[in-house]
Amino acid sequence: MAFWSKKRGPKLSADSARLDDSELVRVADAGLERHNATLTRITEEAGLEEGNWDADLAAGTFAWHGTRGDLSSRIQVLGTRNPRDNSFLWGWDHPSVSPELAEAAKRVKDFGQEHEIAALTTRKIQCTQDQARLFGNVAIGLGLGEFTYLGTSGPAEVYLILTDITIAGPPETQG
Repeated sequence: MAFWSKKRGPKLSADSARLDDSELVRVADAGLERHNATLTRITEEAGLEEGNWDADLAAGTFAWHGTRGDLSSRIQVLGTRNPRDNSFLWGWDHPSVSPELAEAAKRVKDFGQEHEIAALTTRKIQCTQDQARLFGNVAIGLGLGEFTYLGTSGPAEVYLILTDITIAGPPETQG
């Protein structure tokens, strides 16, 4: 499990299901900028270089226990990706994702319909990890969250959109 690096996302061409749409790129770039700003803040405040995470889909919450503090947030499930066959299944039609946790994915789908971007409106698609990360940047760029977390559950990659992020420092020690 890793937080996304600050490197720029993939250069996408017309060959990648209209992922070259200029509005998509603009929104994804804005999302990447917000994601990176949040990454810097939470890394500095909670020490998230190492730690353990837990997502509770029933409660819609995420927790990360870092070296300097604990992060907690609400979550949305953007989708899951199987790295063995490069398939991505959107949260808006995922059998393991409740409708309440798929709202961000549904809003990305709405954006895809508005801009005729098949990769955002097709239930299951083939994509690379970089393309799936771009989908997270789109969600953040649309104002649907503050940060995208890529975790793993068994063989699957799970793309979570974190909202309402709070960080609590370690408990004060008695001296």
